[in-house]
Amino acid sequence: QMHSIAQEVASQQNLAVERITSFNGLQADKVEPLRVLNRPMYNYFVVVEAKDRASVEWLAMQNWVTEIRKDKLNKMFTVQGRALVGSNTAETNGYTGNGVGIAIVDSNFDLLHSELGGSTSLPNGVVYGGYNYSDNSSNIHSQNFNDCYHGTGTLSIARRYAPQADMYALTVFPNAYDSTIVNAINWCITNKNGIN
Repeated sequence: QMHSIAQEVASQQNLAVERITSFNGLQADKVEPLRVLNRPMYNYFVVVEAKDRASVEWLAMQNWVTEIRKDKLNKMFTVQGRALVGSNTAETNGYTGNGVGIAIVDSNFDLLHSELGGSTSLPNGVVYGGYNYSDNSSNIHSQNFNDCYHGTGTLSIARRYAPQADMYALTVFPNAYDSTIVNAINWCITNKNGIN
């Protein structure tokens, strides 16, 4: 069923892209062209870069456009704690994460850290896979503190509370636009029963 939904969404996205391409051809001498940046799976929207007001106004007048929203860049916050997520209760009741996959959607990860497996070759015994949606690559590893402290810490905490879970590292920062995060969430949906 997910495959047919993805096909329907892709069909609608393709129509939008065709219309945008047509607009670009007709208006080339009047406005900056619209640029399609992203087409998130399972979501009826496309991410378009518009460099001038006239392009946005043209989009707003189209009957096939239901909403225009700024693709907001998200920031990391580290104020959540163990009590908030209820991990004490899980641990007290003997939950170890056995048979469960946990995807951490965050910054880069220091895979050489002992709590993250100590190796950049995946699977490494702790981290079973990952992807960098921030720059569309498989490079999720970093030892630069500013690039990896949050992701490393978050995955490490999840690992402590669910030591037998399969961990997956999905990077969305520093380019954590809503659409980037959507792509990481779509990975989770696609792989909810194991990596496809």
